[in-house]
Amino acid sequence: MARPANQSREESLRKALDLFWSKGFHNTSLKDLEQALNMRPGSIYAAFTSKEALFCEALADYGRAAKADYMRIMQSQVSPIDGLVAYIRSMAAECDRDRPARACMAVKTVLEMPSGQGVMREAAEGLLKDFELGFTRAFAEAIAAGEVGDEESPGRLARKLQADITGMRVLAERASGREGMKERVEDIIAWLEGLRVPAVAHA
Repeated sequence: MARPANQSREESLRKALDLFWSKGFHNTSLKDLEQALNMRPGSIYAAFTSKEALFCEALADYGRAAKADYMRIMQSQVSPIDGLVAYIRSMAAECDRDRPARACMAVKTVLEMPSGQGVMREAAEGLLKDFELGFTRAFAEAIAAGEVGDEESPGRLARKLQADITGMRVLAERASGREGMKERVEDIIAWLEGLRVPAVAHA
């Protein structure tokens, strides 16, 4: 079956993303993709070249959407720390929505793919690095604005935040981890708030 005429490439990618995000690359069969995309194998390969290329394009779409959400939230707040707090709260709310998985797709991909396993692992690591750099810039801006003390290292703070977010989303993925996830959210926010110097601490 060819792709239906009213189904866009973007819709096909969304369906593929949901499938890969839920099952992982290796556990997603060509038959799974045929059924999810309503396309024959030849049509899938004609549109996306290979299963690997389809995965990478779906992951790239996931990354663009995630980064757009992050930028929108950060720009809506009056300070970098306010932005990061709002971002953590938005991620916690996202975990309550009906999503293919609560764990980050990039993290799941890194864990699934052995080190050095080609472009899929590289793409996932690149996405995680982009977020680490985004967090680093936010902390650097907070330090420059005097919101956070200049004795702090933006890169080190960014790595800690990324590790904490990963842990939070892993807890959310566990059937018994919902309460632990909520506690972790509050712990991360308390840590972020605790970074503020007294002069700019919120009441």
